[in-house]
Amino acid sequence: MIPILYDPLETQFDSNGIGLLTDAISCIVEEERNGSFELTLQYPQEGRLAKYITEDAVIKAKPNDKDGDQLFRIYKSGKPIGGVNTYYAEHISYELNMNPVCRPRISGKNAQEAIAQLLEEAVIENNYTAWSDITTRNSTQIDDVLSVRNILGGTEGSILDVWGGEYQFDNFTVKLHKSRGSDTGATIRYGKNLISAEQERNIGDVITAIFPYCYYTPEKEGGATEEPDPVFVSLPEKFINTPNAGKYARLKCAPMDFSDEFEDGVIVSEEMLRKVAKAYTESGIDEPKISIKATFQNLKKTKDYENIQALETIGICDTVTVMIEKLGIEVKAKIIKYSYDSIKERFDSVEIGEPKTNLTKAITAAQKEQKEQIVKSATRAEIIQKRIEQTIKDVTAAITGNSGGHVLLYPAENPQEIYIMDTDSTATAKNVWRWNLAGLGHSSNGIGGPFETAITAAGQIVADFVAVGKLNGALIEAGTINAESLSVEYKQSVKKYTDDGDAKLLSEMKSRFEVTGESITAEVERAQAAEKTISDDLKLTKQDAEDFKENVEGAFRDGIITETEAQTIERYIKELEKDNASIQKQYNAVLDSASRQSTTTGSNFSIKFNTDCKTEISSSGTKYDYLHLFYQKDGKIYKALDKVSGADIAGKTFIVPSTDIYIQWYSDSSGNKYYGFSIDEIKQVSTAADTTGTESTLPTYEVIEAATVSMIQTSHPYENNMRKLWHYKKRTATRSTLISKKNAYTNAYNALITAINNAISDKKITATEKANVNTKFDAYNAALADLKETIEAAGVDVAAVAAAAVAEYARAAIKVEADKIELRVTSAQAESLIEQKADSIRLKASKIAWSATYSSMSESGILKCTSAELKGSMKCGYDSGYWVELAGSGRLTGGYGSSQYGYIDYSASATDVDTGVRYNGLQVQGGCMRISVNQLATRKTSNTGTLAYIGATGTFKYISKIQDNGDGTITWWNSTVSFENGLMVSSL
Repeated sequence: MIPILYDPLETQFDSNGIGLLTDAISCIVEEERNGSFELTLQYPQEGRLAKYITEDAVIKAKPNDKDGDQLFRIYKSGKPIGGVNTYYAEHISYELNMNPVCRPRISGKNAQEAIAQLLEEAVIENNYTAWSDITTRNSTQIDDVLSVRNILGGTEGSILDVWGGEYQFDNFTVKLHKSRGSDTGATIRYGKNLISAEQERNIGDVITAIFPYCYYTPEKEGGATEEPDPVFVSLPEKFINTPNAGKYARLKCAPMDFSDEFEDGVIVSEEMLRKVAKAYTESGIDEPKISIKATFQNLKKTKDYENIQALETIGICDTVTVMIEKLGIEVKAKIIKYSYDSIKERFDSVEIGEPKTNLTKAITAAQKEQKEQIVKSATRAEIIQKRIEQTIKDVTAAITGNSGGHVLLYPAENPQEIYIMDTDSTATAKNVWRWNLAGLGHSSNGIGGPFETAITAAGQIVADFVAVGKLNGALIEAGTINAESLSVEYKQSVKKYTDDGDAKLLSEMKSRFEVTGESITAEVERAQAAEKTISDDLKLTKQDAEDFKENVEGAFRDGIITETEAQTIERYIKELEKDNASIQKQYNAVLDSASRQSTTTGSNFSIKFNTDCKTEISSSGTKYDYLHLFYQKDGKIYKALDKVSGADIAGKTFIVPSTDIYIQWYSDSSGNKYYGFSIDEIKQVSTAADTTGTESTLPTYEVIEAATVSMIQTSHPYENNMRKLWHYKKRTATRSTLISKKNAYTNAYNALITAINNAISDKKITATEKANVNTKFDAYNAALADLKETIEAAGVDVAAVAAAAVAEYARAAIKVEADKIELRVTSAQAESLIEQKADSIRLKASKIAWSATYSSMSESGILKCTSAELKGSMKCGYDSGYWVELAGSGRLTGGYGSSQYGYIDYSASATDVDTGVRYNGLQVQGGCMRISVNQLATRKTSNTGTLAYIGATGTFKYISKIQDNGDGTITWWNSTVSFENGLMVSSL
């Protein structure tokens, strides 16, 4: 991309600004994970736009291969060296370094809400927005005045410090990803093939075991005045190993205090401590710190380049696998920094390893959320247990410490109920316990209830608050269940229930939909995509197999299989397993749609035409509609049938010496709808050809690839002026052939894997085993090549058949038979349908025509009406030429392009000043009015039969000047004036 320069005060960056920096020498963007994001521009001192490149000017440049163009503001320029200036620019978001926030307090918000609050509370109003996929709700407060960017990350209690994650500054949007990049699958072999790259491996900080412990302080007992002593908790097994502990020479055990992981008042059990400690050991603390800097320019000509070539296509925060063969450890490491040539659009270098910035923590946001959830679930459970215990204490104290109250047996004789009341009378009592054979209930509104707390004899419990340690039952029915934590089994059962329900609903919905042309088109695209994907997969598998064979031959050479070689072979086997699974998946997609062709053989085609074939022929024998049959053989075209009519082919069978044919159809205009042709059958036969032709050429029509015989026919009803050319040939790959080739490939694959595993099982290779593996490799490669060829042929057929299905559906969808309509729809029904109204009716076609009693429109757009009434405005002409528009107001306007030249207003009027009579008429307004007629006559009467007088046309003399001579005589001068149709056309 060519960088674009903008003025320092520019606010809209969707144009080319001041201009493109086409003569820039270099433009390098460097970005560090959660760190710096800057641009360095080198530009000639005498460059075309050099005078406009100043501090605060903005440069738009491509930052990498994944993200959109970014804005950078120049903050410094260096001294010219050799006629070249160097300019340094920082990402536009650095503006937030100079925008303070005063003592922010964020409570109970997710990451996006927290960032949005910061931007809103910034002292200087800004146009930045926030985005994040981190949903964890946290709180933080900073008792200081700091810049927005500093609070985003860079100080204790910052957004990054509390919520974790990875930043992406996308122009004026601040994005905080849970994980910005992705696992690319790229593998780098550390220390073996990276001699030309800078490498650094540090195991000094590696921990392979931890001694977990914590302290908690129990609550004071009732009446105690002193705080109880803290309780120390550790594990009976003392320490926990990390997953990779056995791969190091010795254990490196570190004590780890987890006291801060539990909330105050929580009684920490050994199991709770073990869960938190176990999660920590699996967070990568036993992986060595990796640092690799790969500079592509220096490595492209070395053997190391092949090993790191995959790094050219990855981005910041992406994850790669670094294999440390000496330790047998695969370490996941991130791309933490890159340098990108924005003009050449390629990476110059990337760095892999531990982030060197202090803005991040050792755990990613995803790991942090997982860890917090473990702690939260454990601590919440303890808090709930504590609440239950406290409730029991409170209830016990209330019951045993109660004094007062009145007990009444009711009725006095033969009592059937017990009342426990706050007064001695049922008439005045409010707080009442009522107990009888039906149940026990409490009311705060007297003996009549309602009883908001109750236990019935039928087993029902009614209460606003129920405190239980364990609730066991077959079914919980509730509008809402609000729980601190749910068991994994319960979550899985709920998820399965909803997933099953969604699947059932989806199935029911699918069964209600009819097949549409769009869905068939999608099937065509899917089939074509499947063919392309499997072709690519086969190429990749072939390359993997070749690499594998080369590696195995090298490992077998000395007859001994080392541990490293065994691991390498195992890794290649896994790659082949992945390739095989991918091929199987794509093969199924092709197989599901593959054409089920008959197994007939033969080098000739037998073509049987339908008995109803009919074309138009004049009484003199002239063929207005006709058909040509061509076939292709040995790379040449032959014409077998020349200009045949429907009568020539109806019900007949022709055998041509080829399985690759073309059929040409020509028609003119006809009013008969039954003209046309179709083919009943085309099949391969061994019977000798009875129809041969002479060498010819194909017409220059667009070729229609016919995947099915039914595609080769004229339209019904008959279509006029058709010029069509169909191509049909035998299928090159049948379903049975595809299955056979796939089975052969699978057998060869299984035999190869078995042979290799048997050969390396004892770490020794015999000559027989070596020969057996080589044989199996050859068989595998041969089967793979056969499968590739068959699938590629089948893939083309799949797309053709699916395309034919689209055409078949289209024909069925738009087929209209007039006879059936006449039988099924009466004129009254048709009138009823036509009278129905709709919000809008839209027609779209290359040609639309109709013919009715009082109106018609031809295909070329000629409209004829016996009587027409148009309401509103009507415009004729061209937007870029002369036009006239008749408005509903009665004004006829005309002009050229966007200019109005004049108008005729039919709503004008005038009043006779002598009589006061008002006359309605028209007004002509414009730059001029020119009337070109041979004769012009005017009369007051509107009766066209009344005699009208034509104005004179010619040149007439008149006395233009008279002069008194003073002696009783005068002198005069003559002039002439010209008239046309009574109108003067010359000046006086």
